[in-house]
Amino acid sequence: MIDSERSYDYPKHLDEEHKKFLELMTELIFRHSDKINEGNNGVILKLDLSNTEHKEIVMKVMPEFDQDDLVAKMLKLYKPGQGGMEVKMQAEAFRIIEEIRDNESEIKYAKIPQVYLDETINVEDGYFKQRLKEMDIEINSENKVEVVLMDYINGIDLATYLDRLIITNHPNLIHLREHLKPGERWNFEEMHQQVAQALK
Repeated sequence: MIDSERSYDYPKHLDEEHKKFLELMTELIFRHSDKINEGNNGVILKLDLSNTEHKEIVMKVMPEFDQDDLVAKMLKLYKPGQGGMEVKMQAEAFRIIEEIRDNESEIKYAKIPQVYLDETINVEDGYFKQRLKEMDIEINSENKVEVVLMDYINGIDLATYLDRLIITNHPNLIHLREHLKPGERWNFEEMHQQVAQALK
């Protein structure tokens, strides 16, 4: 799946395994991913890692990862260090929930995905840039975008769950309920905006 004729221009100080990992992530993100959610600061993509060779490449850099699906959160605005802060906050939330779950196993809590690392992806290719534009993601003058990699958790995220709950019960949002039917796909950002407007 990695395009051997494409130049990704990753830093020379990276070892070959890490370069190969970043090249695979770039191909999966821009050519073989499904957008599953969107928030104020990022777009959430689901990457299929059922291919054994691809999974082996990933596990050499992220040895604790052992799933067939990986999530990439692409930050909409590139700011050096923002991805690292995202990883730190997510990792702390994961630790707290897991600690509570261990002590109170009978109580159900929201699932927090395990975060592995943040990476800077180079975006030189015109097709890749167009894909970013379609997702409302900005790249800086050096053609870089920041990606946070984490576990895939099957289910509705908390923000979407709350939006759906409000739409189901708010009298001014009855016209939106048809979008909540199984199989319906709706723009996440638009849903958030309409719910926020109704609550003003």
